[in-house]
Amino acid sequence: MRAAGGGDLAALTELLHEDVVSYNDGGGKVRAALRPIVGRAKVASFLLALVARYDYKQVRMVEVNGLPAVATQVGGHQQLVMIGIRDGRISEIYGVLNPDKLTHVHLT
Repeated sequence: MRAAGGGDLAALTELLHEDVVSYNDGGGKVRAALRPIVGRAKVASFLLALVARYDYKQVRMVEVNGLPAVATQVGGHQQLVMIGIRDGRISEIYGVLNPDKLTHVHLT
């Protein structure tokens, strides 16, 4: 979060696995990327653009199914971001913005 929030492309890129994939689920109810974003450079650029465009509030680390995740509010909408790790780097990012799915998770 610090690397993305600070706009440090080099630091953010270093955290990402070469084959990282970002998935986003807005469920047609909240604006989200429609297709997976693949590759270190594209995911880093995507994350930096999100941080530049939207206001992130109440960012906190949580655990979901035994894995690290980030609970936050983005542009007034709740979001849960789960993170997969491989070889010590972030290999998958799963952003759940769909409010129907978030009713099953207590984020506050």
